[in-house]
Amino acid sequence: MAPERRRKPRSPAQAALGQAVEQVLAERRVSQSALARRAGLDVRQVNALVRGQANPTYDTLRLVCGALAIPPSELMRRVEALSAGAPGAGGDAMARGG
Repeated sequence: MAPERRRKPRSPAQAALGQAVEQVLAERRVSQSALARRAGLDVRQVNALVRGQANPTYDTLRLVCGALAIPPSELMRRVEALSAGAPGAGGDAMARGG
């Protein structure tokens, strides 16, 4: 019998990262498989990232950001906004000094 897969995000921060990537995918109307092709990653790796089950390296994040045409700093801003419980990823999080 195969071991059961993890279904929960590894941590709240990784869940927020996955949500931020998912937001950008939706905004750009890009599928996970298209992102994987553009970034040179396996689609399972992208899927795990979006589910919050991956702990991506800096290089992987740069590949993802490059494929999505978003600066890594913008992705991290979104992650911080989501982690802080801010609705969406609006600029309000930046107003508090971030």
